[in-house]
Amino acid sequence: PVTTAIPTTEPASASTCSLEVVNTWDGGYQADLTVTNAGDGTLDDWSVTWTFHDGERIANAWGVGATATGTAVTATAAEWNRSLAPGGVAEAGFVAEHDGSPDTPPDGLTLDGVPCG
Repeated sequence: PVTTAIPTTEPASASTCSLEVVNTWDGGYQADLTVTNAGDGTLDDWSVTWTFHDGERIANAWGVGATATGTAVTATAAEWNRSLAPGGVAEAGFVAEHDGSPDTPPDGLTLDGVPCG
């Protein structure tokens, strides 16, 4: 019999993400999003989710496709960064606008459903 190795995708728990507010102004802020594949396999078609504070919304995003339903936001990998080899890093970001709420980073950051730490 012939055996063939089937490539597998490393679970998101081996990888991580971070979000950092890098610039603020009245009515908004800019945040950098980083996804790192810390596993041994390829991380494909990843997505990062978070929860905005009331009144916050995406004004512009780069390096990801961003959609929101109420305060729940999903950022999906772009075509050019959707597959991360082991040790690979995808950098993206967004500008958020808000209606009088403080410049506070989002809550509940997850990568493919696994909390980022």
